[in-house]
Amino acid sequence: MACRALSELDHVLPDQHVDGQYYFFAGELEHGITHAHALIELERLGYAQLANLGQGNHRLQTKLNRLRPQALMAQGIDAPAKASITESAYWSRLYEDPHAIKVPYAAMALLRHVPVERRGDLERDVCKLLSLMK
Repeated sequence: MACRALSELDHVLPDQHVDGQYYFFAGELEHGITHAHALIELERLGYAQLANLGQGNHRLQTKLNRLRPQALMAQGIDAPAKASITESAYWSRLYEDPHAIKVPYAAMALLRHVPVERRGDLERDVCKLLSLMK
């Protein structure tokens, strides 16, 4: 679950209007990270049945998130090669959006469940989302 949720951040698009409709592209990815973390925590706390029920919803939302318009695929947020969730540049700013705390907290928890050799790349992908936080 942790690897799957974090790997969805390989292509991050900012929230935006497309053909008169507003899409929460990054917002849905943020939700995917916090939702995956919640499911892992539910299982850790002994609520495995409830966590299993939520996994179906998580998979469905992931599939829906992948239905981005192909015309936008040339866009995307990038992060520096050595980007880290713990960079002081991120944590020294003031944020109004509660996701500015929830997403990195959930991502750090998920990264503990990822094989060590994948952590660096997946953490860098999380930083793509963090660069959009306000």
